[in-house]
Amino acid sequence: MGSRFAKYTDLEPAPDVAGSMLTPMNEEGNPFRYCMGMPDGEDILYADGYPDMLEGLLPGYLATEDEVERAVMRIQLGAQVATVMQAEVLANTDPAAISETEWKVLTAPRVGSTCVRADWWTSPIPLIVVETSYVPYTEIPRPASGLSDGVAADNLFWVRPAEEEDFLLSLHEVGFIRLMENMDIDPALKN
Repeated sequence: MGSRFAKYTDLEPAPDVAGSMLTPMNEEGNPFRYCMGMPDGEDILYADGYPDMLEGLLPGYLATEDEVERAVMRIQLGAQVATVMQAEVLANTDPAAISETEWKVLTAPRVGSTCVRADWWTSPIPLIVVETSYVPYTEIPRPASGLSDGVAADNLFWVRPAEEEDFLLSLHEVGFIRLMENMDIDPALKN
């Protein structure tokens, strides 16, 4: 079906509705199913399917027909995203609040045999990891989280590159992109 890129500034208000925006249409003349705010904060990608959205993040994704190659592309981007998002967390954290052990975990690679090892992450500092680095994809045990006071915390975030939909949702959850789905589309038009 394809996709369409636009900049926020390129979208014009509908002439008869104050404060509204025109609804971008696909090749069939229907509204796109998905809208993704790109990492640059200025571009918007409209698409009808996950592969089209991933093409916007991974140029050449659609041309790659081998699912293993596509998975590798997602894992590589996932590792980059986790690293960048973790760096943002560290940049906004007082260094005095980070123990030496926490520092080693927070700055470890996100994929490969030397990836983050944290059996039980009790630090209030968010830890961002790539799911395919752990069981069942590898032999490395999955980190678990919680704070020492027993209160569950949002201190462990997963980038999930194994499947297209999960990957995009996880990129949204860590704040790398913004996803929206048009819920008003006729169910017969949905993939």
